[in-house]
Parts: sequence; structure tokens; C-alpha cells
Amino acid sequence: MPTVARMWRPLLGLALISLLVQSCGRSRQAFNPNGDLCGSRQLEASDIFKRSKGSVVKIETATGLGSGFVVKNDNGSIILTNAHVVKGNGGQLTVKDVRGNTVEAQLLAVGEGEADSSDLALIKTDVEIGTPLKLDDEIETASTVYAIGSPLGQEWSISQGIISRFVTDQGLIQTDIAINPGNSGGPVLDKRGCVVGVVVSKLDPAQSEGIGFAIEPRIAERYVKENAQNQAIALDQFSEPEESQVEQVENPERSDAGYEVCNQSGEKLSVAIAYFDTSADSYRSEGWWNLDKEDCQFFPNLLNSVDEVYVFAESDQTLWSGDFPFCMQEEAFDYTNANRDRCPDPAYSKGFLKIEVGDAKTWTTNLTPPQ
Repeated sequence: MPTVARMWRPLLGLALISLLVQSCGRSRQAFNPNGDLCGSRQLEASDIFKRSKGSVVKIETATGLGSGFVVKNDNGSIILTNAHVVKGNGGQLTVKDVRGNTVEAQLLAVGEGEADSSDLALIKTDVEIGTPLKLDDEIETASTVYAIGSPLGQEWSISQGIISRFVTDQGLIQTDIAINPGNSGGPVLDKRGCVVGVVVSKLDPAQSEGIGFAIEPRIAERYVKENAQNQAIALDQFSEPEESQVEQVENPERSDAGYEVCNQSGEKLSVAIAYFDTSADSYRSEGWWNLDKEDCQFFPNLLNSVDEVYVFAESDQTLWSGDFPFCMQEEAFDYTNANRDRCPDPAYSKGFLKIEVGDAKTWTTNLTPPQ
């Protein structure tokens, strides 16, 4: 994938609500991962914070800081974070818990970090810090989520946002959580208190606003299982400081392969895209998108494991009405459906329009007014 935007890797915050909470020397509140957290019951944000903050840590190196969270206790605590948090450690790696205790940590594993989904690392302390948080992938688009970490050094801050979409081919979840240096490696939790993502990056704020990313829990869980028993790695293997905290990273842009939806209706539209992911054997959604007149939204590599796409659009006047007053015209990469030259009869239909893309790897859907 070509590089189109700088992404800030040092974290993921949340744009809607920021509650800055200091530890104040209070004792950590323990939680039962099989009961209060990550059970069937939905919790208030304050309860999630109280029960999980003792398992979230601030990670400090000679050159920077980040966040992490306990995933396993085994003669100490094993903590999951980002690779870019521990790389360039300058020979120093310490962990601070919510009570203010600071202990040294060892490296167990450091991912390559060339792609966001491989930007993971495991570290270990000799003392137990908190009860492990549970990773879980039962999350849907538009679900409310919370990030806990130390953005810009503001220790144990909680922020709120939503899941915007799943970037399945990259192993990422897009969220509108505000990302700031220091949140990297921290947990994204749902309303049950399950970890549904690991904060990793955001788009350069000079080019976008409110677009951040977390690593999918299935990838994080597999990484923990594969590396939790590793022997410690010498810090000096990753001690060289990186040139900058603002890095060039891969980000999808328009290419020859992918699915595109274009607004040719003459008015602003809200558009939803859904599909059945054959590789995951489940339905996925790309969420809602606001498209101005003549605008297009491109989803790179969406068709890699998809043969049907479902599109739904509404104008500002009919938002959430359930009506779909726009005709579909599709063009495949090397194939044009002549029957789509004019609107079907009737021009109005209910719900999502099913588009059979077959084996095509490039497809465009144009939203046009009824004729």
C-alpha cells in the first residue's frame, strides 16, 4: 500500500469525553474478569474505569512514554503494549502502576511494527501489578468504547468514542477516539469491560480529524499466546532512539483494487456499506459515511474476500427513514452491466441493496437520482 499520510503512533484518546483521573495514592480496586468485567452485563464508564485502571500501566523509556495493560500473571505480570513504545528505549524500561509504584520491566517480544497490526510488544515485571484484562472480539460498528492510558503524560485518563469501522484486511479497527502521544499500547474497552482493541495510531491531524486505529483483539490475543513464554530479550537490542515520534506509515489510498461508492444524486447523502466476509464467516459493516455532492468513498481491498456488497443511502431529509430513493449503477473492472443504464422499476426500494460483485476486485457504485 502506498504511503499517503503521516500517522501518530503514540496513541489513541477519545474525542467525546475526557475524564482525567489521578491515582492520588489510593489502593487499586480489583475486579473479577469472569464477573464484573467482560461478562454479559453492560457497565457505566465510571465502573469500567474503577475496575480496570489497576491493570493499565504507564510505560517509560529513556526517550518517551506509552501505555500498556496486564494480559497474564505468571511470577509477575506480562503486559501488552506497542512495539514503537519500547523500541528506542535507550537502555531504560520501567512500568508505573496506578498506585504510583515504579518497577523495572524486561522485554519478552517486540513485533516488526512495519504495519500497524504487527506493532505489538510484550514486557514483564517481577511483581504482579493487576488482574489480567480479557481480550474479546464481540464488537460491532457504532459500539461505544473507552480508551484508558496516559495521553500526553496525563496518567490514567479515560476517554469515550465509537467503533467507526473494521479495516479487516489490515487487522485494524477504526475509531473516533482522539489519539495523543502516551496512549499507544493502551486498551480499548467496550461497555462490558472487555478489551476490544489495542491503541496503535492515528492519521496526521493536519490532514484529518478523529480517525484513529486499534489492533484487532484476535491479533493481539494470538500474539500473547505465541510469545508469553519467551525468555527476556536484552534491552540494548532495541535501545537506539527513533528519529521522530511522528512517523510515515502505510495508509490506504485510491488504487486499482477495491470498492468505491460515489454520490451523483445532487445532494448530500448518508451512506452505509455492509458485506459478508467469507474469510471470517461473518457479516461486517464499514459504518455510515457522509458524502457531499460528487464525493466518492473508496474501500481498498474490500473485495478480496467478498462476493456481495450491501449499500444503503439516505438524504438529509430522509435520514433513518428506511427508504432508499436512489438508483444503483455499477461498473466492474472489465465488465459493465448494461441493465443498470437506467433506474430499475420501481425506483424506490426498502433496506439495503444487494450488489453481486462476484470475483471482481474493482467495483464502483454510483448513487444517482431516480429518472
